[in-house]
Amino acid sequence: MTAVAGNVGALENFHLQIHQKHSPTSEVKTDSARVLGIMMNWNGGALAVRSATSIVNQTIAPTLCVVDNGSVDGSAEAIQNVSPEIRMIRNETNLGYAAANNQVLRLPTEAEYFLLVNNDVILPDSDSLASVVDYLDSHPEVKGACGRYESPSGEFQSSYNQLPTKFVMCVLWGLGRHFPGILKSKRIASYYVYDQDLTKPAKLERPAFSCVLLRRECVLSVGLMDEQFPIFFNDVDYCWRWREHGWDWLYFPHWRVIHYTSSSTRRMGDFYALELTTSAVRFVKKHFSPIAATLVRLAIVLETAYRKHYHGDIIPASMIAIWRGDFAFLTPAHTMPD
Repeated sequence: MTAVAGNVGALENFHLQIHQKHSPTSEVKTDSARVLGIMMNWNGGALAVRSATSIVNQTIAPTLCVVDNGSVDGSAEAIQNVSPEIRMIRNETNLGYAAANNQVLRLPTEAEYFLLVNNDVILPDSDSLASVVDYLDSHPEVKGACGRYESPSGEFQSSYNQLPTKFVMCVLWGLGRHFPGILKSKRIASYYVYDQDLTKPAKLERPAFSCVLLRRECVLSVGLMDEQFPIFFNDVDYCWRWREHGWDWLYFPHWRVIHYTSSSTRRMGDFYALELTTSAVRFVKKHFSPIAATLVRLAIVLETAYRKHYHGDIIPASMIAIWRGDFAFLTPAHTMPD
């Protein structure tokens, strides 16, 4: 990890070359096997088509494998028509984000890198991915990378966090979220990496998995995504296991990633918050000590009960089910990618 820190300074100079390398020639286009892009789609509409187009138009020409989770809006067929090189896996039902990703991660491949990318992400600079790959090629100690998430209007999106501590889980997913003083504390600001200058390259513990590049050899070490987290917290869990190997993520501020945030999860309605809460319970049960997990689960259940009683929130599950991390309430129609 020290070596990565030493290369952050070098990256500041490297970004100046990002638009100077890899002209869109046929010679560069033949380098398609080096990067395997993985995209989930569930009724993504025209945006998903634009997203897929921006990936296959990258000068490094990644192979793109799209896993369609039972779309009925014609988006799967439209994506397939973008390029004959796009590989498509069609699922009859919505398997969720983690399981769909694993369908591709299990496939045999000679690719050196995986690009996990959402169907609501656009890469506007056609040579940006090739430039990031170039940097990782020359810096083998860097295992994974992410870019600058921004809105369609160009505004910076704060989609980066540290891995959550017990305190953070009790505050942001528990009763602590109702105390403004705690929410404004330095510990919470540090969790949201507000204390870092993200106009410069930086090491991060957890970028949002809307668009991340990682080495295949690292995936072989860390393993597949944990399918007990179908929609939320699978990226948090993966980054936790990533850190257990001594790795972090290198943030490229000049790798522009336009993100139309949560275009799929908006359709979950009342199940959105419930799936997020239940996944949080499962996360702490997996990674925290029994005592710490019990305390955090208590804070989460009390907060859920508070919202149900005082705000009339619709909670389509019992408090016992939430305490246990039980997904019995979740049907395939509600499992969709982030």
